Amino acid sequence: MLHYDYDPESILVDFESGTLKSTKAVFPDAIQIGCLFHFGQCLWRELQSLGLQKKYIDNDKFRINVKKLMSLAFVPVNDVIKG
Repeated sequence: MLHYDYDPESILVDFESGTLKSTKAVFPDAIQIGCLFHFGQCLWRELQSLGLQKKYIDNDKFRINVKKLMSLAFVPVNDVIKG
């Protein structure tokens, strides 16, 4: 096993569960920061799996609400409930 002599404070990761778990195992003290692009992809895949892509395209109110959900990534954690 390779040994790296560094201890990052934070790591930018996508939203794959395997990546999240392995990053946490190797760098347990590092803060994991999710990538907004990958968050959007994850959200879109979830909409597709629920059969909601047509509703997203056709329904302005629904589309805006999905975008509001995505914008919560910019809200401080303590304020998310308010957002």
